[in-house]
Amino acid sequence: ILASVLMFSCEKETEEPTLNNSTIMSTNDLTVYNKIISFKGKLDAVRANDGLITKTGEQPLSIDSAVWYIEALLNLSETDASIQYSDYVVDSAFITLQTPNGEVNWTELQTAYDDFVDSIGVMYGNISETNKQLKVADISVKESSSSTTTLEFTSLITMGTIPSLPSLINDDWWMWGRELGKCGDYTGQYIGYDATDQLELRANLTIPTLTGTHYLTDVEDIDYNPRNATYWLSTWNTTSWGYSFQYYTYRELLWQNSNACFSPSDMILFLDLILDLEIYKRPEGKTIIYFQVEDDETYGWCNGVPDWTHYHTVNLRYGIWHNGDPID
Repeated sequence: ILASVLMFSCEKETEEPTLNNSTIMSTNDLTVYNKIISFKGKLDAVRANDGLITKTGEQPLSIDSAVWYIEALLNLSETDASIQYSDYVVDSAFITLQTPNGEVNWTELQTAYDDFVDSIGVMYGNISETNKQLKVADISVKESSSSTTTLEFTSLITMGTIPSLPSLINDDWWMWGRELGKCGDYTGQYIGYDATDQLELRANLTIPTLTGTHYLTDVEDIDYNPRNATYWLSTWNTTSWGYSFQYYTYRELLWQNSNACFSPSDMILFLDLILDLEIYKRPEGKTIIYFQVEDDETYGWCNGVPDWTHYHTVNLRYGIWHNGDPID
């Protein structure tokens, strides 16, 4: 992300707009910023004098527009998108709006926004860690009917500071999941962690660090589950224990309830596959915000014999970065 863009001609140099003499903004960033500030002003007017917006002829917003503006204002005013971290909590809050004819009036918009802001305090209160910060707010439609719409606010609250990790080395033997810790010669170490924690952390460390003040709009998430994936790699990748994978994450059918042990080379393989998946699924014009990697399993029977399928799921969160001074 470039903090500024300089445009040259034979006659003069055109500078990008600035805001409060502190943040250099592209023309597009300034346009987006002003849209959000205008939306905030209207909410403030409703809050100060309920019904004022309606009396002045301001029209209701469509549901899609309401989602965009609420999300954008939350990200501009309540988040620090540039923060780096070592751990995080994903939480959710919900609110149901009256949306006759697929539109939201300004009283409903103001109430929804204020309720979501209040929910951030509740989310913070559920985390004992003192060093915590909301990094991104994602608003989406959970469900809708002919007269109501339920919005979901998904938060990523970060904790701690980013660690300095070496490359995957000889002692990075990790159990596939279940918080079983390390394996091989290192069995019994780091119980409570597993390969998913390492893969997730190292994937997130590949995201470039932004400097200055930034916020996000147009946030969306994409899930990948190899158990029901309709897309996979064109080539097979073989692990150190001889098992071959054609998916972007770990998936293995086991005829007994055993647990895979990943070697350092396996860890490198699966990390590379996750990074390839991010590129493959990246929406046009958006960048990755964070990776979430989790272990899962299913249990069944085949010809009277119990079988387990172990696998890793990946949630990819994307958005559009903007420069802009935070607001209160």
